[in-house]
Amino acid sequence: MAKIVAVFTSERQEVAGGAPIFIADDPAELQRLANLAEKILDCNAHQLTEGLYIIVDHRASE
Repeated sequence: MAKIVAVFTSERQEVAGGAPIFIADDPAELQRLANLAEKILDCNAHQLTEGLYIIVDHRASE
């Protein structure tokens, strides 16, 4: 099973949970940070809503 390793959001009140949460001030910064984390962590960024990305490690299922 894949593992969520980070959450990036511009809507602080919409998230909580067991993965690190990063808050961005605007949509451009949110996208930039999610894409950067995707590359650094060698994972996949998935946009769930306009203000929410999750970073998923699909290798965790191996």
